[in-house]
Amino acid sequence: MTHPAIAGLGTGRCLVIGEVALTHDGSLGLAHAFVDAIANAGADAVKFQTHIAAAESTPSEPFRVKFSKQDKTRYDYWKRMEFTEEGWRGLAEQDLITPYEAHAITRNEVVLQDLRIRLHYLAGRREDRLVFDHQIEIARQLGLGGKGAMAPSDLLMRRYYLAAKAIWRFNQILLANFTDRVTPAAERKVRILDLDFQVVNQHLDLRDDKLFEKRPGMMLEAFRRLQDHPDIERLGSTTLRALSRALPGILDAG
Repeated sequence: MTHPAIAGLGTGRCLVIGEVALTHDGSLGLAHAFVDAIANAGADAVKFQTHIAAAESTPSEPFRVKFSKQDKTRYDYWKRMEFTEEGWRGLAEQDLITPYEAHAITRNEVVLQDLRIRLHYLAGRREDRLVFDHQIEIARQLGLGGKGAMAPSDLLMRRYYLAAKAIWRFNQILLANFTDRVTPAAERKVRILDLDFQVVNQHLDLRDDKLFEKRPGMMLEAFRRLQDHPDIERLGSTTLRALSRALPGILDAG
């Protein structure tokens, strides 16, 4: 699948990316300022680097030595580079994500961080593989089990996959909104498909962001539009957000 920033280029020029990496120094305000400056300079995309310190390694690793005048160890530096819960709320205030999405991201990050920390301590070292023996022990630590026919390890892996999938889904919304934010208005190309859908820069968007709540069956129609129109690259930000809002209702109905 072509990246949306590339899809909107057309022919005759290259993709221009503004590299921020960790230059924001842990400041969400500075990160937003970089996005605005890069967009105003005419770039097509912005590149950041981020860390989740607790999920990347254990405090006992020997390379965590004095790092800078401000940070006692590299772990402290990584920790300072993370987006905190307040940072996510800041993104929500910028209308890049909603307060509900900010809360959901934080909640599911905690689930993944807890699993990763337990895995490191159980293995006694950095460990990236949640093998079956570790699944059983971590499930026991979390008190999972005794619910229907699912084994404790299955319940653990379901918790992991649901959290990882939720973060992936909200990240797709955030990245789509970042793309919309940095795309100049002059390059915004809108094509009306029908009464319910439109194509914005090769992304399928809703003409009414409450469509799925009013008519849940239209969620299937969105994917049919993708099948019927090969030129559409992916779901747009309004469609992704509407699907996310409608999902709890589907799960409750099931």
